[in-house]
Amino acid sequence: MQHTIAYLHRQLTRRSGAANPNTIYRLGKLAHPDATTILLDLLNDPSISDEVRQYILVALRYTDDPRANQTLLQYFHNGYETSTVVINSLGILREGDAVDLMRALLSGRKKTSLNHQDALSLRFRLVIALGNIGDACALPELINCLDDSTSVLKYALSDVQLQVPLCEYAHDAVRQIGTVEAQQIADDWQAKHDAKLQEEAYRLSQQVQANENFVDLEGDLIRLKHYAIIVLVAMNKDQRRRYPNITFDVLKAFARQEGRLTDEAGQTIRDFIIHAAENRYTHLSLEHAFILLDHYYDERAEQLALNIFAHPDYHLDLHGDPLGLLTRKRVLATVPIIAEKITEEGISERYLSSLGMIGGEQAEAIVTEYLDVDDGLISVNALYALADIARESDTALERLSQMIDQGDYSMRQQAIIRMDKVGSRAIFILLSLLPNYDKWSVSKALSTLARIGDVRIIPKLLQLLVDPNQAHIHRDIVNTLIRLEDETAYEIAYLWRQQL
Repeated sequence: MQHTIAYLHRQLTRRSGAANPNTIYRLGKLAHPDATTILLDLLNDPSISDEVRQYILVALRYTDDPRANQTLLQYFHNGYETSTVVINSLGILREGDAVDLMRALLSGRKKTSLNHQDALSLRFRLVIALGNIGDACALPELINCLDDSTSVLKYALSDVQLQVPLCEYAHDAVRQIGTVEAQQIADDWQAKHDAKLQEEAYRLSQQVQANENFVDLEGDLIRLKHYAIIVLVAMNKDQRRRYPNITFDVLKAFARQEGRLTDEAGQTIRDFIIHAAENRYTHLSLEHAFILLDHYYDERAEQLALNIFAHPDYHLDLHGDPLGLLTRKRVLATVPIIAEKITEEGISERYLSSLGMIGGEQAEAIVTEYLDVDDGLISVNALYALADIARESDTALERLSQMIDQGDYSMRQQAIIRMDKVGSRAIFILLSLLPNYDKWSVSKALSTLARIGDVRIIPKLLQLLVDPNQAHIHRDIVNTLIRLEDETAYEIAYLWRQQL
């Protein structure tokens, strides 16, 4: 544990380490007194940014340390009374005095000097934090917050721009309480809320058809969730011209809220996108449809993309990027279409890249044909594609190995560098280069091993590190050990670096 703490501390004190939330969170999650001390010392540094301070206040919730609780309480009493981060961290720590304070503030047994608006903002944060830790004492106030006309919601989080109605946060917290009563309340509210959203959608569609002006139509639609489709369908061409890309922008916003959408809502959105793309509705361009289908994916999207890409009149500027979707989903049926297009149009970097990502025997055969062509750019891109295929193909990996042994110097370097795409399967090949090849090839191999990051290479590297005949690559080995982010390897490399 101490090695890990020391390693993370050194990472934190690097030039960019203090701004790295992952390092800060890892220290907090160790839940060790020494790790907490490092975080508290950094928190007391007046030179840290507000961003880093927020990261630390979040990390303290993982520490299970009384000092963290006391520090958060101090922040709460000194200007952070309405900080969501501080209040949530206090709740998650579940320390008795902090939870008692939160309950007392919520019940009114303890008063604050906050103005009316800030007091309501604090009240909302408190009730959400208590609900999220399953505290049933928050239920009465949470029920009050389910009504979006309540004064608490009117002022709560007024300093934050949210696309999610605050009553939905209250609904989530009610569910976290976990009692039968709370679950029933949450279910009843959800049914009524959905009916309300649907009614609002029909009313808004009538306003749109009447050509009324809106201050924030996009925001209004986002709050309606999937019922917004009722309004989008009702818009005519002139109205869509007034609000260009509104369908795409609204559905894209839903994608960022996926965890808040029911399965039924997600399916409704998928049906709409597919239907609009298949029928070339002006609601949604094909370009935007394929971007959305990357997220709202189902099997129909695959067939739609294949049909459009295979069409003789397909053009990227007119019909979007079905190949991008098919490549990311690794649809094997795409490969014969690419092969046909290569015959008609000639090879391209994009086709090679897609073949590499999709993989399979046919893709490998096509890619291999272009490894030795005179066009250097095409041959290099074919090598890149072969490396992608080699993640799963033994024959592709063997061909890469041959290129390192027999290819010209430039292609050898590219093959070594690209081995990082192969991952751990390439370790044996790269390690075999270290005592036998020129310094530049060895340096590239070590850099590639560092990017792969498999700690199984450490014994071999340590063996080379103590070999005086390999002194010319010791610095590269030390740098590789440091980049592996293994605490023992880091300690050894750190000592060696001082000697070099």
